[in-house]
Amino acid sequence: MNETDAVAPRGAAPTAELIEIFSSIQGEGLCVGERHLFVRFAGCHRRCAYCDTPVKAGSTFRVESPAGSGHFRTVANPVEPQRLIDEIDTLKRPSGLHAAVALTGGEPLLQTDFLSLLLPLLKSEGLRVLLETAGDHPDELERIAPWVDSVALDAKLPQATDESTDWERVGRCVKLCAEKIETAFVKAVIAASTDETELAELAEAVGDRLPLVLQPVTRVKHGPEPPSARRLLELQAFLAQNALEVRIIPQCHHTLGMI
Repeated sequence: MNETDAVAPRGAAPTAELIEIFSSIQGEGLCVGERHLFVRFAGCHRRCAYCDTPVKAGSTFRVESPAGSGHFRTVANPVEPQRLIDEIDTLKRPSGLHAAVALTGGEPLLQTDFLSLLLPLLKSEGLRVLLETAGDHPDELERIAPWVDSVALDAKLPQATDESTDWERVGRCVKLCAEKIETAFVKAVIAASTDETELAELAEAVGDRLPLVLQPVTRVKHGPEPPSARRLLELQAFLAQNALEVRIIPQCHHTLGMI
């Protein structure tokens, strides 16, 4: 079990460890440009070489207010579902401002017991739910699928992450999203080292069931090198031969100075 997984005492309501809550522009994938209310969960089973996100839980999480100000207040970890709803209520106004509440991480599906209580509360408030996940926890995804409107499945390519990928589990998540989620897409971060062999594995897992976004890796210290423009187009052309719907979309929010 990851050291940051939320574990509730027997008989107690599940709680979650969070990193931060903030309102910002979605900077990745097919929802880029939409205003989302982000809830970042602590804990991750992956250690991607390009990751620029803190995932280890602390005694508190931070809430940015007002949006985009860079000013934060702190709230104690762990948090109960209703307390998180109360925090979301303080940020969601005016009504209709946010296209979705984006559950991100880390890996939110490591805290599925908590999500199974939180998501019905979010839906009762009339909020759409976007889940951002590595897409390798199919059983957990199926458990909460009835309350999820959209999924951004961040498939991990081994040469970009420096870790292996269980493509069978990714394929199960893709199939589940195609059958049970209103809107979903697969995103894969591409590095200079990405080759056609692992893209072929990605193509087999995705098939023609979901759109695919190639995201050139953003430079981070000691991280992988981004691909050249020529290489990006070569990889897109390779996937197009497999009849995949492929877009190239870089990370956008950092260029706007946003979280």
